[in-house]
Amino acid sequence: CNNIIQEACNKAVKSDSQPKVTFNFCVGSLQKHPKGETARSYDDLAPITLHIMKSAAKHVSFIISKMMKTKNVGIHTRAGLEVCAQLYSLADSDVQRINGYLKAKDYFSAKTGASGLATSRSLVKMCSMRAKRQYRQLQRRTTISVGWQ
Repeated sequence: CNNIIQEACNKAVKSDSQPKVTFNFCVGSLQKHPKGETARSYDDLAPITLHIMKSAAKHVSFIISKMMKTKNVGIHTRAGLEVCAQLYSLADSDVQRINGYLKAKDYFSAKTGASGLATSRSLVKMCSMRAKRQYRQLQRRTTISVGWQ
């Protein structure tokens, strides 16, 4: 087992006051990546982590687009899925921006940028909140236009 992976994951979990990732998930994800076992420094791990986050976001985007193509998706669900698709589409540009910070050795900006992308959970939570908000707005517009309730 790669010690730098364990050290980095231990540090990441302990430094986060509200951990978004468990130690086992962190270690497992980095070890499964093809370049994970050859990583010898934090500089080696950073692009691996970004690749994992980008891949996860692309996978979720694919699932969302598949769901949106389903014929029996209601208007409210579709609106929520569209919000989610927009949020996940931003992940690619966010990863590129974070990668730029890493190349410039601006680790503070990289960490700040990555904390919002740390897991799909944060995107899902944002997506869920925005989808609910959009659903309520859609309900209000329907209520106003129909004139009842």
